[in-house]
Amino acid sequence: MKWIIAALLVSACFGQVTFTRPAVRGTTVPGSCNIPGQQFTDTDGTVGQNVYVCNGSTFDLYTGTGGGSGGSVFTGSTCLNPSFSATPTFSFADVSVKSPTCIQPGAMTANVTSVTFTNKTAGAQTTIAWLQDGTGGRTVDYGASASNTCTVSVTASKTTYQRLMVMADGTTVVGIGCTSDDPADALSGGGLSGASAIDFASIGDGSCLENTFTLTGLAAGDVLSIGLPSTISSGILATGIASATDTAKIRLCNLSGAAVDLASLTYSVTRPTAISASSAINFGSIGDGLCASDTFTLTGAAAGTRITPGYPAALESGLQGTMAATATDTIQVRLCNFSGAAVDPASGTFSAAIL
Repeated sequence: MKWIIAALLVSACFGQVTFTRPAVRGTTVPGSCNIPGQQFTDTDGTVGQNVYVCNGSTFDLYTGTGGGSGGSVFTGSTCLNPSFSATPTFSFADVSVKSPTCIQPGAMTANVTSVTFTNKTAGAQTTIAWLQDGTGGRTVDYGASASNTCTVSVTASKTTYQRLMVMADGTTVVGIGCTSDDPADALSGGGLSGASAIDFASIGDGSCLENTFTLTGLAAGDVLSIGLPSTISSGILATGIASATDTAKIRLCNLSGAAVDLASLTYSVTRPTAISASSAINFGSIGDGLCASDTFTLTGAAAGTRITPGYPAALESGLQGTMAATATDTIQVRLCNFSGAAVDPASGTFSAAIL
């Protein structure tokens, strides 16, 4: 009899029973358990990342942190490499075991016109690595799928890394940081800035003049922080505009009460790295000497938050703009007209970045 029992124990298989102490196996991890220490092996999982242990109510992935030189394993912790698409769909999957640490699409051969996110779970995070092809100049538009995203570097063969997170509602996706391997890009940490000596000559009271200089790497409509000469006359309002590719425009308007003749002075601009947002605004007609205002959303801003503005590349001459964070998630744009006649500005994209 003892030999029969021994033979049964050697050849018996318990893999298909409801549960055993200590282990069962299958292709789907059970949703619940009630025996602390009970083990389950996922036969479809990656070896070394497919053993689960019951905590008394649910199964937890066994991470092997009890000793030795091994560390924890995050199932599905990988970098995906899908082919490039101008309208890609990226999955956040399940944050607990499947959220990819990064997504590296193929090199951009065209502008990305929309991005769709699926399987969103509160707290899920990922990084998208946007790589310019050998031509460069490609842009990324997330549309309504994500906010607070950064402008990608347009330099050929350079990569912008956009970090994203799903908010507590399990639906909203926001950018939480960017970096770039483009040394000329503000996201790289070195910043994109430039300066030039400009002689504006005489500016009549209530009038504006503008001038441009070259800043390689700048894209039309980028947000710009302007640096003014310490000796500039009081009563002068200044706006920095990224008016075209590689072109920074300085616009000065004189509200001093008399004509001002400015000597040749050095002006600087910087495109900062920051959380940003933009919106198309159509102000309608603005009478001479009058101002109009409108608002757009910048998630993360609070009343009084310091921001850097970005104006339409083709902002009409004689218009001077200011921006301020006036309330939670709210940026107010104010345009004042010093052109000498009524101006009906075209609908344009205004942007702001939190410093």
